Amino acid sequence: MSGTPETDALWARLSPAAGAAVAAVDAERLEVERARLSPERREAVTEPVYSVRRRFEAWERLGRILESGPRPDEFYPFSAYENDLDGRDSLAGVMASLPEAVRAELAGVLDALDARFAAATDQDVTGALDPWLRTGRGRATQAHVWWWRVPKSAPW
Repeated sequence: MSGTPETDALWARLSPAAGAAVAAVDAERLEVERARLSPERREAVTEPVYSVRRRFEAWERLGRILESGPRPDEFYPFSAYENDLDGRDSLAGVMASLPEAVRAELAGVLDALDARFAAATDQDVTGALDPWLRTGRGRATQAHVWWWRVPKSAPW
């Protein structure tokens, strides 16, 4: 079991058009990631660390962790939470860049993952996470509501 059944099911049923669009996004991301490596390491990297699928998996995994806590073999520090919020920002950018039909194909699962996150968090009305998320919150748009939510049960 991968721990990301919704993402796994989505990728298993992607249409050829959606698969091609996601592959194009991943190819661009791969070039960004490879550009940061030395020439001798560059050729060894064949897929992006931050592929679209991995971003979906990370967001799904966060929902599970917030619902039930990390598994005994998992360590989930606060920095991972901030990274997952950054990853959700990236997904918003990816979704905006995709053709409407592809966006619609992915949106059902992403909306469900967002709802799962929302159910496991509360609005951070007191600014409890401000000291740690000030930078991320400062660059996020208000539409990225995940930055202004706090887990009901902190996993770190």
